[in-house]
Amino acid sequence: MIFGAALFLAALESRAPMTIRVTGGVIFAAGLALPWIGHERLWRMFDWWAAHGTNAVRALGVVVLVGGLALVYALLPALRSA
Repeated sequence: MIFGAALFLAALESRAPMTIRVTGGVIFAAGLALPWIGHERLWRMFDWWAAHGTNAVRALGVVVLVGGLALVYALLPALRSA
């Protein structure tokens, strides 16, 4: 939840403020929803995903890596024209 709130607050100084605000809001909401999901259901979701084999897990890793790199790029300060 802290990371989502930090993204939401840092959005104004970024290259893609709306995208960063939405991402921060989604992460914050996911943090709020986590207690209602519960420990058992969360582990069942992890097991379901892992049951799809190593290629599915690797594909998810690539998606997360690309998303993280896009987030880093979007959080760089906006270019200012002189």
